[in-house]
Amino acid sequence: MVRAPIERGKSSTFVQALPLWWLGTDPDMHIGITAVTDSLATRRTRMVRAVIESSAVEQGQDTVGGRLHEVFPALKPHKSERWTDDEFVVQRRHADPNASVLAAGIGSARIGGTRLHRLVFDDPESDPKRAMSEADRSTTSDWTWGQAEGRL
Repeated sequence: MVRAPIERGKSSTFVQALPLWWLGTDPDMHIGITAVTDSLATRRTRMVRAVIESSAVEQGQDTVGGRLHEVFPALKPHKSERWTDDEFVVQRRHADPNASVLAAGIGSARIGGTRLHRLVFDDPESDPKRAMSEADRSTTSDWTWGQAEGRL
């Protein structure tokens, strides 16, 4: 678990850069990105997708996408597969029905039936009142150790 004050780059590092690294080193990997809500998880997934989309266009440029293309030139969208805000597939070595990256909010049923190799949590309790609520913490814990962990 990484804990740091607000605006210290946790999401950029662990929710954007780390999944890009994982997919660049192993495009057959399945990654789940979770957050307190489906919509926040989808925004985080969209960040990863946008860098992959821009990498071919920006190759040779001093941008995040351009640098990604230099390091992982084979990391590209698999446009004939799913390429949406909440899940997408990159070009892989092997056929696979699972998304490369999938967004799911805490408590979401969207993660069910999916195989994951990695699971990233970003702001599982973003509201301080929710974080202090025993019932909300219990719901998050039950989903994490019941539903989500079973996908790994």
